Amino acid sequence: MAGFDWGARTVDIVAALCPERCNALVAVSEYLIGSQAAGNLPLLPQAELQWWYQYYFATERGRVGYGKYRHDFAKLIWHTASPKWNFDDATFDRSAESFDNPDHVDIVIHNYRWRLGLAEGEAEYDALENRLAEGPVITVPAIRLEGDANGAPHPDPSAYAKKFTGRYSHRTIERAALGTTFPRKPRRPLPRPSSNGILISKTATDTAPLTVVFVHGAFADASSWNGVIQRVQAAGIQVTAPAIPLRGIAHDSAYVASFLNQEPGPVLAVGH
Repeated sequence: MAGFDWGARTVDIVAALCPERCNALVAVSEYLIGSQAAGNLPLLPQAELQWWYQYYFATERGRVGYGKYRHDFAKLIWHTASPKWNFDDATFDRSAESFDNPDHVDIVIHNYRWRLGLAEGEAEYDALENRLAEGPVITVPAIRLEGDANGAPHPDPSAYAKKFTGRYSHRTIERAALGTTFPRKPRRPLPRPSSNGILISKTATDTAPLTVVFVHGAFADASSWNGVIQRVQAAGIQVTAPAIPLRGIAHDSAYVASFLNQEPGPVLAVGH
């Protein structure tokens, strides 16, 4: 399994509580299993300052403000967490569409309020929460990745290394201006830990392979390419198919151009 940020917390939890369902783990973040008790421990003032939005969300003003300015808020966090990433508006807009989910604000606010003990969780999962509150170790082979320009709050890797009792490696990606959002950045293939505990990487060179980008038409979505994608992938070719917003020629063209610019190597764009 692989996860990033909140997704990293999810895969950490599965690996810790159900190791029989997880052969290995790659995560872009530190060990993220926490508890309300841990969330209520005070930090040094400089560290507390980095979590300003957690306390903002604890107020009704914060909930209303996030609902009204969620795009501006997210862009601020992108700049703060990845200060050396000069992303453009089209790149941000590809993710920003997900913020318009009607459940988005409620989920975000509840998550941060729960951490501070200001909201209740689902009672049916209390037994699992009690196990997680103990900070369980992760026994499966694991790799943690971190950019060398991470502007988000993060501990030193040595602080959580003992949480991984299987084969383990922490890797700092250097000289790439990578912050906490680096899954969105031009990238090499993720390293992967094998089930027998030997850490391997998909490539040993900086040469990026060809990527075929399939662009769907106006009365379809990315899934319309599924049959073709399966055949191309079977030939060992790297493939991606973005969901085009369909907001007009100018907007969609800028969107596709930005998407192509994020790919690290040669690109073949295929349109319908």
